[in-house]
Amino acid sequence: MEYTPVEEPEFMARLRTQGLPEVAVERITGFLTDIKNGQESTVTAELADWLGRPPTPLKEGVKEIFKL
Repeated sequence: MEYTPVEEPEFMARLRTQGLPEVAVERITGFLTDIKNGQESTVTAELADWLGRPPTPLKEGVKEIFKL
C-alpha cells in the first residue's frame, strides 16, 4: 500500500461522508495536523507516571476504542 497525502479539506470531507460527527472530524484532523507539525514527537515518561502503568500502544488502543 502506498501513502498518498490528502489536503485537509478533502480529508475532512471524507470523514464526514463516512458519517462521523463534526466534533470527531475536527479532533481527528487536529490530532493529525499536530503530528504533521511535530507536536506529538516528544516521548517522555510523564504519562506512565500519571497513569501508574505503561500507556497502551496506539494500535492496541485504537482496536480497543473501536472494538476491532
